[in-house]
Amino acid sequence: MKVDIFPHILPAKYKEAIEKKLHPAVAEAINDPPKIFPALTDLEARFAIMDRFEDYVQVLNITVPFIERVAEPEVAVEIARIGNDELAEIVAKYPDRFIAAIGNLPMNDLDSAFDELDRIINELNFKGIQICTNINGKPLDSPEFMPLYEKMQEYDLPILIHPERIPTVPDYASEQDSKYRIYHIFGWPYDTSAAMVRLVFARVLEKYPRIKFSPGSRDRGEGCGLPAPVCPPDGRTS
Repeated sequence: MKVDIFPHILPAKYKEAIEKKLHPAVAEAINDPPKIFPALTDLEARFAIMDRFEDYVQVLNITVPFIERVAEPEVAVEIARIGNDELAEIVAKYPDRFIAAIGNLPMNDLDSAFDELDRIINELNFKGIQICTNINGKPLDSPEFMPLYEKMQEYDLPILIHPERIPTVPDYASEQDSKYRIYHIFGWPYDTSAAMVRLVFARVLEKYPRIKFSPGSRDRGEGCGLPAPVCPPDGRTS
């Protein structure tokens, strides 16, 4: 069996919640990726692709943008919960296609994130979580994230690390943004490498020797999923 652990999806209820509760620019932007990749929202299109490969199943996770980048904490908590519930529904409805789900946490509210972590693992039977290579600009070796790693070590489940360098991070100090998709082509592998190096040299792997990180490097997405004018350096919508 071939198990794909990093396929994205944009569930309908989650998408609707973003459209209703967040800045119109965010709502508008999340409608663009499905035009290029219909399988993000269209399960029949996804199944048609999956059928090309024998004994192929997926472990679902929600696509970017990460909710803490585009929503205030209270709203992020609500939308993250909606998305996780919907992932659980999809996995339950199509167990022959999707063998598990990876949860998203509202990382701009760590107390709520820990509550949601316990819920998705103990109640929804999720098999890990997905976080960004930085949390609203904070490196993953920041002390405030250590309790998360401790919990994930206790659960013995992986942390998927998704790159998220954005177009408005320039390649040169004299410029305002990245040109020629350098932020994505080279920036995403760099972002992932920098995050993992920080975790290693900060001795996070020594402190939590049974922790499981699964780093991604790049895919064909659009960074934070939003166009440059909507995605300033701190990742928040304006």
